[in-house]
Amino acid sequence: MAKLKSFLKKILNILNVSIVRFYQNIPIRYKLLLVLNILLIITLLGISYINFKNSEISLTKKSTQYTQDILKLIEIRLNDYVHNLDLISQDLSLDERIRANTDLGLVPPDSLESYAEVSSLENLFRKVIFTRNEIQSIALITNKGECYPADMNNRVVSIKQLVPYKSEIYNTIIKSAREMKGLPVFVLDMEEGRAKNLFMARVVYDINSFDEIGLMLFLLRTEYLNTIIKDLVNEDTQNIIILTGSHDIIVERNTQASEEKMMLELDRIQGTKGWFLDDSQKNIISYIAMDKNPKWKIVSFVSLDSLYRDIDGLKEKIMISSIIIVLFMSMVSLLMTADFVRPFRKLISGMERVQKGDKEVSIELNRKDEIGYLGEAFNRMVKEMNTLSTWVYQEQLTRKEAELKALQSQINPHFLFNTLESINWMAQLNNFPEISDMVTALSSLMEASIGRGDKLITIKEELKYIDNYYLIMKKRFADRINLIKRVDDAALDVKIPKLLIQPLVENAVHHGIDNSMGRGCITVTATLSGSMLVIVVEDDGEGIDPDDLQIINENLAVDNETYFKRISTNKARSIGLENVNRRIKLFYGENYGLSIESKKMSYTRVIVTVPLDCPESLLQGRNA
Repeated sequence: MAKLKSFLKKILNILNVSIVRFYQNIPIRYKLLLVLNILLIITLLGISYINFKNSEISLTKKSTQYTQDILKLIEIRLNDYVHNLDLISQDLSLDERIRANTDLGLVPPDSLESYAEVSSLENLFRKVIFTRNEIQSIALITNKGECYPADMNNRVVSIKQLVPYKSEIYNTIIKSAREMKGLPVFVLDMEEGRAKNLFMARVVYDINSFDEIGLMLFLLRTEYLNTIIKDLVNEDTQNIIILTGSHDIIVERNTQASEEKMMLELDRIQGTKGWFLDDSQKNIISYIAMDKNPKWKIVSFVSLDSLYRDIDGLKEKIMISSIIIVLFMSMVSLLMTADFVRPFRKLISGMERVQKGDKEVSIELNRKDEIGYLGEAFNRMVKEMNTLSTWVYQEQLTRKEAELKALQSQINPHFLFNTLESINWMAQLNNFPEISDMVTALSSLMEASIGRGDKLITIKEELKYIDNYYLIMKKRFADRINLIKRVDDAALDVKIPKLLIQPLVENAVHHGIDNSMGRGCITVTATLSGSMLVIVVEDDGEGIDPDDLQIINENLAVDNETYFKRISTNKARSIGLENVNRRIKLFYGENYGLSIESKKMSYTRVIVTVPLDCPESLLQGRNA
């Protein structure tokens, strides 16, 4: 797998290089034509895509809203359907003939009285059946098992045959009816996921004692439900079904999708109202629950193919229009590129002549745009070439004179060193060793400050500079100054930037010892602490005021960028502690530098902590 990724990466790199090289090598007129066409095609595709998507979203929203309106209308009709059945069943359950027939068991079944009562009850039921097309049969089943049915005709199966007393379907119906406590309930007799028979039932109670006396049962015509939605079906909303809460189909109308896939999508129905996209069947599925019977849901299927049929036609028209626009713009681009390239060719030809030595070249473009400005600038450039050549020659002479002066200025330090060396020999010849020692020490310090030798030296070498400086200062302060050096042997060979400690000693002399009237002692300490080198220069002078000490430490902690911005606006630059502090930060990093501790009339301590290890590349850069 890794080899395949590496191979594909190499192929992509080769293709990228090839494409870039091809673009760089083709003439500018073809570049302009290519870029303009690519931009045009991308713009057209982008606009078309956005319009298509917006159209799809708009159509989907409008279709969904329209479908929801249709479903709401169907729901209203179904609510009326349920409400009418509720009123009919309520009127029948309160009819005196219903209560009388529940007492027929007390009368001989073959008696004239029994026959009259049964006929009266059947006539009551048939009167309702013949006036209501949605009702197939009505039956009264008493608690004692007597069933008194009435059917629309004799060619259909009777309720008495469909719902035998104490059968499974009867027990299901009576249980559901009792749970409703006198309100009507719809019960489905299902077969393979579809409603074979649709019943509406309600328990009948005695109006005096409120005891249960029987079950009022309606067998409803499922075909009638088709008439509710028939006139609302159109080309878009041609697939409509009515479901139970368990997704059993009560009635369906022109459902074209396969039942298995349709049921899988119906599992996504949640809540009482909504819609979602069925990508597998390319349908928009909308649904709504009934107010009167929330367990029933009305679901519609809208085909995306029929919905987007007009959009597909629009796509073809836009594609044809886009091709025509691209061809037309290509011709315009050719004319534009020719207008641009022709004057550029003249400019290139003039440049080639100048390159061959012709300095009297002049081109005529007769344009006032940017290309015309380039032509005028080219003509001015050619005219000024001779003058520029003269200026360059004079500049070279001036530069040589400056270089000679710079070489002469470098002679001054050497002259100073030679003079000091002559004074040294004269002091030795005339037996003045003190003068000789001071001149030698001064010469060594000047050599270090001017910059001879490496920029990185060992602490042992740095101590020599301190000794030379101490020798000179001792001649000035006599016995008032004393220098103590406490350096670990392991620290002697550690390399540090040159003149790192000596300026700190000099600062201690001028600000500590010089300001006091008595004797003073300066202590230089260098120790190793883990991977760090700790250098401390301490004097027992008059110390620093706490407020001044805080300001000094804050200035020392400033980063390099802020520091150099300050000195760029202030000509007075620090050459003491700040100089050493900045060199440490530049060399080792912003995390390192000086810190000062002091106590008034007691001591001042300057602390330097730097790492022992420095990257080799950094060392080479500092020594370069």
